[in-house]
Amino acid sequence: QSNVPAFFMKTTSTSITNSVMTKIPFDTATIDTDSAVDTSNNRFTVPSGKGGKYNISYSIGAAADAHTTLYRIFTGLYKNGSWEQGNFSDFGGTTTIGHLSKTFSAILPFNGTSDYIELYVWAQFNSASLTIQNGEDTSMSGHWIRSL
Repeated sequence: QSNVPAFFMKTTSTSITNSVMTKIPFDTATIDTDSAVDTSNNRFTVPSGKGGKYNISYSIGAAADAHTTLYRIFTGLYKNGSWEQGNFSDFGGTTTIGHLSKTFSAILPFNGTSDYIELYVWAQFNSASLTIQNGEDTSMSGHWIRSL
């Protein structure tokens, strides 16, 4: 049995604003077995007839000036526009960063054709912006595991 649909999306560098929830702008799909990646809306949509459980993973790389203090960061998978699962780290204002990497993986059920998944990030820091790294540093991937 094959684990398709499968996808791998990545982004170019983008800046996020302090304390603003921002959707990651995935503009490239290097794997898209069922033409289900929509780079204009930055999401993966379950193809018709391909509902089931999917293994979804993401990685976010962030870079900042060495003097930037990161207080907290939240990364989240949004399914059909609503928060589904994510990862939160609170640094208590003691972490000065140059580079940060966050990874997360979940098994999620998708019922049908209109289900879609997007990735958002929110961070609180003491500078004007934080850069989300490009390429594989910031990516989202997934594949079908089995029917519901």
